[in-house]
Amino acid sequence: MSRADLRATLVVLAMTLAAGAAGCARSGPAPALAPGAAPVSVDAATLWDPNSAKDPVVIYRLRLDTEPNNPALHNNLGNLYVQRNWMDEAVGEYRMAIDLDPISATAWNNLGTAFHKMGKRSAAMSAFERATKIDPRYALAWYNIGTLYDEDGDYDRSVDMYLKAASLKPDILEPEVNPQVLNNSKVMAVRLRKYLEEGGALALPLESMPE
Repeated sequence: MSRADLRATLVVLAMTLAAGAAGCARSGPAPALAPGAAPVSVDAATLWDPNSAKDPVVIYRLRLDTEPNNPALHNNLGNLYVQRNWMDEAVGEYRMAIDLDPISATAWNNLGTAFHKMGKRSAAMSAFERATKIDPRYALAWYNIGTLYDEDGDYDRSVDMYLKAASLKPDILEPEVNPQVLNNSKVMAVRLRKYLEEGGALALPLESMPE
């Protein structure tokens, strides 16, 4: 065999091997799970999508596969579900967080928020109240209770709850902390009452003269 024929044969062989390797990469079986690991409850095809690794829901599901008893992971995954309006899934994750950490005021408050978004007013109120019993200084839960009273048309109770929340966390009335205040028509009344209760006065202002 001449040197030219040998070179041609090697080129053909290399191309054949490369094609076979590419075929295996496309159609070969997925890597086996580590011993004792449970499969993740997502569409397997999405796990081979290069963009799916950036999906925070997939990331949290994979983390929960190795840390199933971490209440924070369940709570935070619930938050992602709420953002996607997957409310049943969100409630399920918050309940799992609460089962793992029954005194988590955050998880109870988030569960109330999910119920509120689902139109379950009574369940939402119960969850918010449970959060305030666990942590009486949890301003966001008091604010959310005020929101429910506000929706019921109970002006006095809603303002009382907003005021309590603002007394515990003054910046809860700031849009950058709590964007919901942009839709809250009681904010000015709450600010005024808070000012008066903290020693403010409605006396006419004085003006100095140049010396």
